[in-house]
Amino acid sequence: MSIGPGREFEDPYGTWAELREIEDGGVLLVRPDMYVAARHLSSPSSPSNAFDWLRDALTAVLHRAAG
Repeated sequence: MSIGPGREFEDPYGTWAELREIEDGGVLLVRPDMYVAARHLSSPSSPSNAFDWLRDALTAVLHRAAG
């Protein structure tokens, strides 16, 4: 899902931009029940850093070791 000008969902008053607490390149991992499970404030510096962050976030959310 994408939120912002010209996207799937508009944010005409900037409410979402204020509430999300991340930069435009940041990452939110949201569970199906709409709970924010993990947040990365800015864009990961490389694909491998993005992979490591996602692996660690999913491991924490699922409470089991990644393997």
